[in-house]
Amino acid sequence: MKMRRIISKGLVLSGIPAAQLRMLEQVALHADPSGSPAASERLYQSPVKQPQNVTDEELIEDWQEFVMPDLRHEFTRQLDCVANDLSQAQPESTPSPPHDDSLREGEDGDEDEGEDADADEDEDEDEDEAPSPAATYELIIPFDHIESWYGALNQARLVMQERYEFPETENLAAMVGLLTSKNLKPYLTSRFYMEIQGALLDLGMDVA
Repeated sequence: MKMRRIISKGLVLSGIPAAQLRMLEQVALHADPSGSPAASERLYQSPVKQPQNVTDEELIEDWQEFVMPDLRHEFTRQLDCVANDLSQAQPESTPSPPHDDSLREGEDGDEDEGEDADADEDEDEDEDEAPSPAATYELIIPFDHIESWYGALNQARLVMQERYEFPETENLAAMVGLLTSKNLKPYLTSRFYMEIQGALLDLGMDVA
């Protein structure tokens, strides 16, 4: 996968393997803290963990009434933004060429004409089939969506950290334990989300 910054579009992710696209499509699933009190507490940290008096209890009540709804709304907004961008990911009909300028300019007309013959016969079947493992995709993240993407990925990582109890310290013993546990796949997904976050920071910040 390659990420590049195009001022007229935003951040363009190209050459995305089908497996990685599916991982991105699971952000909302992984960001859902349902069934994990620890994950819910991590996302919606109370200002007072152990109330000692009436003042503390009133503060918690105010926080739940006035702050929590805004937090939930913001988290939902970020996830909806990511889902909408992902719904517009486009398959790349051929592997990305050495020079990507043709992709930047957009040649949708040519690509559509080349696919019409097959699409007419198998359109209904193709819609229900999973993407080919060899297929690659292009995804555009507009600059004003970067913050939402970063927040959604962060939300997913926080929930996964609590749900799967990833080791806080990535020492040798912890990594060996992960390699033999059922949590290895979620851990690798979380690391993938972290790599995307890093790329968003490197390429997407300080947009003029």
